[in-house]
Amino acid sequence: MRKTFDTVSRSVILLMMLVFATAMVFAIVPDPKVKKKVKPTTTTTTTKKQTPASTKKQTSTKQPAKKQPSASTKQKQTTTVMTETKQNEATIHKWKEQRDYFEDMAVVQDANDKYGFIDKTGRIVIPCKWKSAEDFSEDMAWVQDDNDKWVKIDKTGTVVIPHKWKELSGYFEGLAQVKDANGKYGFIDKTGKVVIPCKWIFALSFSEGLAQVKDANDKYGFIDKTGKVVIPSQWKFAGTFHEGLASVQDANGKYGFIDKTGRLVIPCQWNKVEDFSEGLAYVKDDNGKYGFIDKTGRLVIPCRWEGAWSFSEGLAVVWNVNWKYFYIDKTGKVVISCKWDSAESFSEGLAAVRDDNWKYGYIDKTGQVVIPCKWKDAWIFREGLAAVKDDNGKWGFIDKTGWLVIPCKWDFGGHFYEGLAYVKDANDKYGYIDKIGQLVSPFQWNWADNFREGLAMVRDANGKWFYIDKTGKVVK
Repeated sequence: MRKTFDTVSRSVILLMMLVFATAMVFAIVPDPKVKKKVKPTTTTTTTKKQTPASTKKQTSTKQPAKKQPSASTKQKQTTTVMTETKQNEATIHKWKEQRDYFEDMAVVQDANDKYGFIDKTGRIVIPCKWKSAEDFSEDMAWVQDDNDKWVKIDKTGTVVIPHKWKELSGYFEGLAQVKDANGKYGFIDKTGKVVIPCKWIFALSFSEGLAQVKDANDKYGFIDKTGKVVIPSQWKFAGTFHEGLASVQDANGKYGFIDKTGRLVIPCQWNKVEDFSEGLAYVKDDNGKYGFIDKTGRLVIPCRWEGAWSFSEGLAVVWNVNWKYFYIDKTGKVVISCKWDSAESFSEGLAAVRDDNWKYGYIDKTGQVVIPCKWKDAWIFREGLAAVKDDNGKWGFIDKTGWLVIPCKWDFGGHFYEGLAYVKDANDKYGYIDKIGQLVSPFQWNWADNFREGLAMVRDANGKWFYIDKTGKVVK
């Protein structure tokens, strides 16, 4: 009985194993007819990641919607980047010139050499109809029309400010003199607003609260910052105020000095004078010799020199008939003897001098050479640096130890003012560098001036004048 049971058991087990094996075979090799009836959940998920069209069709499935944004977002971002790249490439190749973006707008030049503006998608927002154009700054940009007139437009292309000045000056004491289309002078503030109307034949910058102006009768007087005449126009010529006094020339061609009330405090008796500096001013007598007077008009250093510069840091440059240069103190005593073929005023403790080999170096106030005479040309020190010219005719900048901190590679270099100096490249264009020699304002100007009160005056290739800030942007 036990044997029969064992036999039956074995038969059942074998039958079950056979059924299981058969099922496995069908599972591994499914019938092609059955495949269409199988729900391809895995395939659907893959398809939704790869094909946007399939994704839309599957929105009614039970799969949670929150799982899709990550893949969709990545896809949209990729598509956007590719689209922007294609647009940018198309934009670059479309124009003869395309500049950098400023305030989301870029200047472009079309095949007809006309300028306009595009946004960052490459869309033309201001048509190409201008002869020239500057970058946008504070929502406005200068453009030039076919009559060579410059106007300022907003970001819709609407003219908001006409360029009406024939000449501009740098800002002094918050105001700058301008010359209008009629050749008359006035003053504007830093917003470009006219604060003193253009009615003068000529004007100089403000100094110590007053500005020299010339009226229709060719006489000079002075106005205050409201435009009020405070010293009547009566002089043949007048300088600017320095240390409370201004030089004036009378009808006989002689020079003297007035105070801020217009009173003549030093009689007009000199053939030439210079502004007061450190309490003294040089004068030229009838014999063509130079000396120095004080603010009372007293001659404190006799007229015996062939030429002179103003006092600076307690010393003044003078020269004799042989064109040899000396330094004198305020008593007239020679403190640095004759040995130089040329000399500049002291600035920041050092002065540039030229030796017999026509090489420039620097001396201290004892007359000792502290920077050897090896430069072809040299300027005074300002803000710790001085421009020097090498034997190849290139300009760079040295510090007070004589170390060349900015290599000689410019065709010209100026003084540092407010941390920047103008330099000229090989194409005769001016730009601005900082104290490490980095270019902070591109080479694009035909002329450039020093920075004053945060702005510098520049002139473009068309002879038009502008003010730029320290980033190089045109601000007016």
